[in-house]
Amino acid sequence: MKKKILKAILYIGIVILLSIPFSGLLNTLIHNNFTFVWQTNVFFGKDTFYIATIIIVLFLIIPLFYISRRYLTNTNSSVDKITKSKSNLHGSSRWLEKKELNKIFPKVEFEKGNYKAGLLVNSQFDRNNLTGNLSYDRHCILTGTTGCGKTTYFLEPTIQFISNSTDKPSLVIADPKGELYEKESGVLEKKGWTIKKLDLRQPENSLRFNPLSKLYDDYIEQLNEYKKIKQHDEILSEYIKEHNLNTDFVDDKNIDYWFEYKGKAYDDLDIVNNAVESSRRTTLSELKDQIKQIASSIVPQEHKAEAVWTEGSRSLISAIIWGLLEDTEIPELQVTKEKVTLNQVLYILSSDEDSLIDFINNRPSTSNAKNLGSQYANNKAESMRDSFKSMAITFLNKLSGLEYLLGEDEFDFGEITSKPTAIFLIIPDESDSRYSVATMFISLLYSALIKEASITENRLKRNVFFLLDEFANLPPFENISKWLSISRSRGIIFLLIIQSFGQLNNIYGKDITAVIQTQCQLHIYLGTSDKETQEYYEFLLGSETVRQTSVSAKPVIGETTSNSSNLTGKPLVRADELGRIKRGEAYIKAFQEYPAKTSLIPIFYHTLPAFKGYKEEFLVEKESKQVFKPKHFDLSELTYDIEKRQALFEPKKPVLDTKKKIDDELSEVLNSIPENKKEAIIQAFSNKKYNLVISNLRALAKDGLIENVDAIITEIKNLKK
Repeated sequence: MKKKILKAILYIGIVILLSIPFSGLLNTLIHNNFTFVWQTNVFFGKDTFYIATIIIVLFLIIPLFYISRRYLTNTNSSVDKITKSKSNLHGSSRWLEKKELNKIFPKVEFEKGNYKAGLLVNSQFDRNNLTGNLSYDRHCILTGTTGCGKTTYFLEPTIQFISNSTDKPSLVIADPKGELYEKESGVLEKKGWTIKKLDLRQPENSLRFNPLSKLYDDYIEQLNEYKKIKQHDEILSEYIKEHNLNTDFVDDKNIDYWFEYKGKAYDDLDIVNNAVESSRRTTLSELKDQIKQIASSIVPQEHKAEAVWTEGSRSLISAIIWGLLEDTEIPELQVTKEKVTLNQVLYILSSDEDSLIDFINNRPSTSNAKNLGSQYANNKAESMRDSFKSMAITFLNKLSGLEYLLGEDEFDFGEITSKPTAIFLIIPDESDSRYSVATMFISLLYSALIKEASITENRLKRNVFFLLDEFANLPPFENISKWLSISRSRGIIFLLIIQSFGQLNNIYGKDITAVIQTQCQLHIYLGTSDKETQEYYEFLLGSETVRQTSVSAKPVIGETTSNSSNLTGKPLVRADELGRIKRGEAYIKAFQEYPAKTSLIPIFYHTLPAFKGYKEEFLVEKESKQVFKPKHFDLSELTYDIEKRQALFEPKKPVLDTKKKIDDELSEVLNSIPENKKEAIIQAFSNKKYNLVISNLRALAKDGLIENVDAIITEIKNLKK
């Protein structure tokens, strides 16, 4: 109340002080035909005070009229006022301050380049120096709909910042449009990265990738595992002086006859054999996982209701892959590395039913191919077998046009941690038919990295960033939740870029989506129109506690106003406000930290006036100057000979059917006898009364009615057996 009285007094004083000189000026102009001539008696004359009085009255009536309206109207008048509260009763969220942001996400200067690579969460020019705030060791989900600037404002600047880092991590970049390869591969190559491109849009202008090639290598290696045992006839204690060897499995180091295997010494042949078998089992177990990943990539789970058909098709594809690997042990089949491809899997699948069943069943009982294929080969329901087979063929046919690319493998996954490498996966976004190859590539590369990390103290020698744009358009990764839970500590960071969480729900379901949201400890929001996603981020960013004060006026003059005040929660950003975020703005939320409002600028587009003159070496470079030389490729030269395999395993007994046997041999032998006797013998043969047939043939031969029956009698006896 005191403040209001003081404001009123101040207002009246200002009106009085200003009205007198203004009135004097106006009176002078009126007396001199609007020409200013200084006249003291006029400036301070009585007319001046009349004018001043009128002005003062008017300026006092106007606010009084406004105030009185609140009391003369027929409705209540109320004013709500919201102020911040120190209470945390309804939420304690707030925006990070600048100092806090720089502490949680270290601020680095791009030009100096003396920083570790991370994901960019904020960028700006500070005193003409380009700076950025980076997130380290956090998986990230970036949500941004089409046109919100994901590439321009985030991906390209992030890659540029990584290119100038000191640790130079390797990158795996999903590039649906091929824009990142065109704009950023040259920058990375110039800064020391080895550039590799898997181009599913233009497969002839790409490195080639055979997902089964590394499986072949591993299978052959486990077959030759025993060859790695070295036999020594020298004193062990002398040998280990010059060689680093584990001797935990040796009782006496002075022995002069022992075995070496994988950096360990053994004094017992049985123990070293057990170690070899353990290694083989581990390799075969890893192969099972990788083959399962490949089959899952080819035949994604689209609907839970179709799970039985999906699993049946996957098992059939897995069985054929295992069959190709197992057949490398049969020299006559000449199954070389070039023949172990998805093209051959499709060729075998397209065989007739009997050939396919024989391919699966004609194996030892311990065969992985036989066990996995039993769901098809031993299924008595023909319609079910046909469904498994047709579904598998349908999905494999989606890879049509990639026969050359899938026919050989030119990727060495070991290089990715030995030197800075950037792999661009160019995936045609206009068609999803080739997405499965990208999923296979990422899955197999991830498995190889995890295997390598297990050898190097559970941490890769070089960090690897997976920057996966349009992540929700790729076929689902079966173990993505497990990947996210264990990969960060091994030096693998995932950036998953989506348009909305509705996309993830459609692919992974709500349960897995919730796990992905939790495992990604950094969320970046650039904008979406999806209501569910907006509500999620409203909740994620949190609420603050505010005091809401309501002032209400009664309709009758003289009655007092009523005041009410209460604490309530207010979202930092409402869902509808999230739909109006501007390009270049971002909301950031890291686990266990307050959220932040940040800016992202397209820092390397030198055509923007604000950035003209920035150093030329940091501007957009042209794409890498890779040249892909065409190679000879003839699919017919690499075809697996399934008929040759059948011949090798064909049973050593007659397999001609009864009618053909009768037509080819019995009919000819019995042509000289009466028709009624001929029909009786043929009928007996059809009814499998082989003893009766044989006795009749012998009787006819004895009577001289037929001859040369010994050969056919022998065949019938074999058939009987």
